[in-house]
Amino acid sequence: MKLFNKNKKNGAGKANNGKAKAEKKNGGNAFSRKFKKGTDAETGTVDTDTTKAADNLNNSDSPFAWTMSYLASFLSVEVGLPGDEGVDVKHSLPVPPTKEEIEELERKQRNKKILLAILCLAFLGVIAFLLVFFLLKKDTPNLLARSRIEILEDVLAPKVSPLEQLRDNSTAQHEAIMWFANDDPTYPELEGLSEDLIVSRYVSALLYISTGGKEWRQQLNFMSDSSVCEWNDGGAGEVEEGIVCDSDDAGRVDGIVVDINNLVGTLPTELTKLPYLKTLGFCTYQQN
Repeated sequence: MKLFNKNKKNGAGKANNGKAKAEKKNGGNAFSRKFKKGTDAETGTVDTDTTKAADNLNNSDSPFAWTMSYLASFLSVEVGLPGDEGVDVKHSLPVPPTKEEIEELERKQRNKKILLAILCLAFLGVIAFLLVFFLLKKDTPNLLARSRIEILEDVLAPKVSPLEQLRDNSTAQHEAIMWFANDDPTYPELEGLSEDLIVSRYVSALLYISTGGKEWRQQLNFMSDSSVCEWNDGGAGEVEEGIVCDSDDAGRVDGIVVDINNLVGTLPTELTKLPYLKTLGFCTYQQN
C-alpha cells in the first residue's frame, strides 16, 4: 500500500514536472509571440535577429536561456521611420541631407574660405605697411620739412621775401627758410604760431646769414633753439646788443643792435618788414 502510494506520488510528481516544463515552454513561446506581435503593432518593423534569438532561447529548457530570452526582448531596440505617427522612435535611421541642406553647407564653406582669404590679405597688408614704414622712416623728416616749408612760404611770400628768392638755393633767403624748416628745433609744430613770431625769427636768421654771422666776434646766441627775444648778450654791456623785444609780447622785435661785431655783407631789406621795430644800430668796423 505504501509502495503503491509512493509510486503514485512519484508518477504524479513526474507528471507535474512534465506539465511545468510544458507550461514553461509554452509560456516562453507565448512571450515570444507577444514580443513579435507587440513590435509589429507599435513600430511597424520587426527586429528579425532579436526575434530569432528569442525563439532559440525560448525553445530551450534551461532557466538561464529563458532569462536571457526575457532580457533580449526587454533590451531590444525598436526602429521606426521618422515622421510615422504613433511610433516611439528611440533611434532613427540616418536620413540623407536634402539638396537645400547640401547647398547651405557648401555656401557656409565658401563663406569661411572667403573670410579666411580676407584675413590673410589684411595680415599681409599690415606687414607690408610696417615694412614700408620702417624702410622709409629715415625719409620722414624730409617729408615733414617740406610741409613746414610750405607753411613758412605761405606766411613769408610775398609779404616778406619774394617766393623766387625763398626757393633759390643760392640766396640767403633760401638758407634762412631751410634752417627754419629743417634745423630749428624750437617749434616742432608751426601750425598755430603767430605771423609776428615767424617773421621775426626768419628775419633775425636772415640777418645773421646775410652778414657772415659765423664770423661774428660775438655770436650773441643767434640761431640757437631759444626764443628770438633771447638772441642777445643779456644786457652785459652798457647797451644790450642783439635782438631786443617788447617785454609784453614774445616775438615782437622792437630793437636790433649789433655794434663792432665783424659784420660782412649786405643788410637784408626784410628788416623793414618787422612791424614793431624802433631801434636799429650796426657798426661794420672790422678788428684786425
